[in-house]
Amino acid sequence: MVNLTDWAKTVVGRYIDVDQWAGNQCWDLAQAWLTACNGGTLWTQPSRFPGLAAGSWEVATQNTANTADLLRHVTPIPGTERGLPGDIIIWAYGSADYPISHTAVLMEDRGPILRSLSQNSSPAQPWLPGYSPESSGPTIYQDLARAGILGFLRPRTTITGQGSGITPIMEEGFLMTLSDADQIEVRDNLRKVVGTTADTSNLATGMNEKLDELVGNVRKTFWNTQESKVLLQSATPAQLASDINAAGIAANVRDELVKILGGTK
Repeated sequence: MVNLTDWAKTVVGRYIDVDQWAGNQCWDLAQAWLTACNGGTLWTQPSRFPGLAAGSWEVATQNTANTADLLRHVTPIPGTERGLPGDIIIWAYGSADYPISHTAVLMEDRGPILRSLSQNSSPAQPWLPGYSPESSGPTIYQDLARAGILGFLRPRTTITGQGSGITPIMEEGFLMTLSDADQIEVRDNLRKVVGTTADTSNLATGMNEKLDELVGNVRKTFWNTQESKVLLQSATPAQLASDINAAGIAANVRDELVKILGGTK
């Protein structure tokens, strides 16, 4: 038996490197979790993707030399089914968000969004102990899009704790967690919603921070946090405007958006 919430608190904010190979990869975190659950090895080979997260799914679902051993420790669950806290999520090689695949530990299945504990999927923090230039961010709570998952590997153990009460990284510093291109896309969508003509791609640092804070405030007004990234990056301006109107967003918040974005109503 293992308590997911308690275990998560021991790794969040840290760089995890189980095998001392290629830095702090997403696999290292998933392997650390499986070790805590039942001591199993999250094999990635033999497969077409040795050393990558997608390799673990192939080992679990095909007849390889390590399949029997892996299946003693996990049960493969199709991605179309609802995940449970503690499941190891596997994204496909070639998926839109993770071209070389990815893995994370599921905290809560929220449909199109998987609230997760994830490593190597956010900006690097080289000042933290254990940082490796071969990887990016440390272990964080993060809302990840479900799109592209192969499925879940469910550890064979009793998992307690439901991962409740966590705060994903998007709650604060949302825009700063995105790539430069995605930040521009988010700002441009917001600009279209409020009807401005401002070019938001070259905002000064101070303006970025102010906009980031404002986006958080606006999001809490009319969107659930876990849905915000998907909505902001994929919805059309008309859809976004409709959501704002339906929520009755206060005129002063709309005016503040206009002012920060530097355009005109």
